[in-house]
Amino acid sequence: MKDNTFGLYLLLPSGKEFAIPYLLPINDYTSVGSGSVYAHLLLKTQFRVMTTVAQQPISSMPLKFLVWVVTYVINEIKETDTYSGGHTDISIINKDGYLNISKDTILKHYDDGIQMICKELSKSFKNSSLAEKFLRYMFPRP
Repeated sequence: MKDNTFGLYLLLPSGKEFAIPYLLPINDYTSVGSGSVYAHLLLKTQFRVMTTVAQQPISSMPLKFLVWVVTYVINEIKETDTYSGGHTDISIINKDGYLNISKDTILKHYDDGIQMICKELSKSFKNSSLAEKFLRYMFPRP
C-alpha cells in the first residue's frame, strides 16, 4: 500500500454472481470454499469466546492459539461438509510474509491451545462477574 500499511483482500472472480472481479478487505479472518459458511460461524463463535475471556483482540492473541482455532474449525468442517476433506495445510500470511505451518507444529499448537483455554477459563470463572459476562455474551437474551 502507498502508506506502508499492511492489508489482506479476498479476490472474488467474475462469473455468475459478479459481472467483474470483486475485491473485499479481510478484517480479522475469512473463510472460502464449500464449507466457508460453517467455518465463518465457528470462527465467529471461537473468537467471541476468546475475546471475552482473554479480553484482548484477535490480532494480539498468540499464534499457537490461532493455529489451534483454525485446526479445530477445519476439523469440524471436514465432519460437516461432504465436499471437504483430505490433508490439512495451515499457512499464515501477515505483514512479515508467508509461513507454512508443519504438521508437527500444528499438533503442538493444538495441544498448547487446549492447555491455554483451560488456564484462562479457570481464571475467568473464579471471577463471577467475568463468568456472567462471558455466559451472557455466548448465550444472548432472546
